[in-house]
Amino acid sequence: MRPTSPTREAISSAIAWSWVSTTSTSFEVASVLEEMHNAGKGIVGMKVLGEGRITTPERKDASLRYVLGLGTVNTFIIGFEHTEQIDDLLKRTADAITFLKA
Repeated sequence: MRPTSPTREAISSAIAWSWVSTTSTSFEVASVLEEMHNAGKGIVGMKVLGEGRITTPERKDASLRYVLGLGTVNTFIIGFEHTEQIDDLLKRTADAITFLKA
């Protein structure tokens, strides 16, 4: 089934600011996600922090700003090892949204 198929309602895709684990660049993935979003599909972002490879505060912030700034990702999923990471990501996400609205 093609991603833009009328029977498909949502798409899950790896998308990050500096994706290193796929053969496609984040910019190639972003253009496909835009096409699917414009076709009315819900987009679920995965691996927003590069499967834990994006670890510095600056790179985390850049990835969140990139993904949220695309305007095509409806929600995203991130795994955590410690509860403190949840609070950190919530703050970073809020800060990224504030940055993008400015």
